[in-house]
Amino acid sequence: MDKTDKFIDDLLSKPNPAISAKQNKSPEKQKSSYAEDLLAQVKPELDREQTKNTASNENLSESQSELVEKQIVILGETIKKYRHHLPEQRKPTILICGKIGNGKTTTINTIFGKKVGEVGHFSRGTDKDEVYEWQANTENINIVDLPGLGDSEKNDKIFQEIYRKHVKNADGFIIVVSPPRPAEYGTLKTAKLLIECGVSSKHIIFGFNQLSNLRYQQNDRLQQVQLDGLIGPTTPNHVKAIANAKEIFLNDLRKEIPEASFCESQIIEYDSLSGWNLHKMLHAVIEILPFEALAKLRSVTTEAQKEVKKKEEEQLKRELELILEKQEYLRNKEKELDSRQTREDNLFQKGKSLGEQLQQQINKAQAELKIIENTSQRRVEGLDIFGIKVKETDENIFDKVLDGIEETITAVNPNAGKVVRGAREVIRQVAPIARDIVDQVSTAIVDTGTKVVDAGTKAVKDIGNFVGKAWNSITSWW
Repeated sequence: MDKTDKFIDDLLSKPNPAISAKQNKSPEKQKSSYAEDLLAQVKPELDREQTKNTASNENLSESQSELVEKQIVILGETIKKYRHHLPEQRKPTILICGKIGNGKTTTINTIFGKKVGEVGHFSRGTDKDEVYEWQANTENINIVDLPGLGDSEKNDKIFQEIYRKHVKNADGFIIVVSPPRPAEYGTLKTAKLLIECGVSSKHIIFGFNQLSNLRYQQNDRLQQVQLDGLIGPTTPNHVKAIANAKEIFLNDLRKEIPEASFCESQIIEYDSLSGWNLHKMLHAVIEILPFEALAKLRSVTTEAQKEVKKKEEEQLKRELELILEKQEYLRNKEKELDSRQTREDNLFQKGKSLGEQLQQQINKAQAELKIIENTSQRRVEGLDIFGIKVKETDENIFDKVLDGIEETITAVNPNAGKVVRGAREVIRQVAPIARDIVDQVSTAIVDTGTKVVDAGTKAVKDIGNFVGKAWNSITSWW
């Protein structure tokens, strides 16, 4: 028995007060999982520390930090032992299709980063051709862009062969659609072809793009949906119009392709230019990809999210500069008005008229300034929410990878699967505390050998980014 075997066996055989307390109970009451039993032991300590830290607004205690460090070691050691049973990590292949002009190129650049778009090339045709094939093969992801069907029977026959060639190697499928008719003939034909090629309808995502082209009726007038960067729809009516359009699209899909089981969560409203709802799209992609392809996807999405955030920050900077200009303009106009009001002038009526004009200019500038200030405030809030979504996306990837690892290891050794589950649950208990307390998260010190983390670290900064630390521990052994 090697050191790792003994490590896990000792862990499982260690006396557990939570289990011992149940030994005199009926079998029906002894079904608590290892994870629950482990939590029963540590939760009182966690609760005490959380109460203490909330009251004193201090960092996580040394005992909490050590607890998570230990669980990360357990997690890594267990994965290390069973890594030969895990599928090999690989990069995902995603097929993106839809009519020319629906925003597929900007979708690729926004979701997967500009670097992916820059290395892409036409393996068949050009951007001027009706029949083309565009591919981007990078270190971390493969993207294939194909035009949608429905333009002509002749082209559709060619497309069917191209689709069949790529479908067998693809992990995920995104059909990019746009108003006013997202469920047009070409979209429906494309979805049907994918299903005919053996693709599960659950693995198809519909990217509902270019929503500023959406029109809706209000007070007998035709209104246009407006999106503003990461803020997205600018009024409740715009939000409602998008929701209504999604519902109509879904009903059309169900009516025209009844053999499929499409649901609302597969239709993602987003904006490929600004990155609004980027994370909703990423979560949908994460859900349809196999867990062994997510480590590579994480590298791609991390860069893409940075690019979207930078673009929004640049827009905020322009708005703040405009606010300063408006404020300077107002100061000058107010000085001019004060000067005119104090000046003695025999032409009283003429002076009054000019003063009124100045006041109107000031009122207009103040109203414009207020709008810009409100917009910039919403943009700041949007950036804050975006930062939270980045962490949630990272945790979503982390969770799905661990789901796959746990399931694979459990199939080989149920007890080892319980070890993975128990470590995950303990980490989950502490993570929210860390996120609430730590404002700035630093990268954890992680080694790739048997010494996983710097045991001497006492600061909570080591636990602040628990996902990153555990992730490094997993990938270094898998």
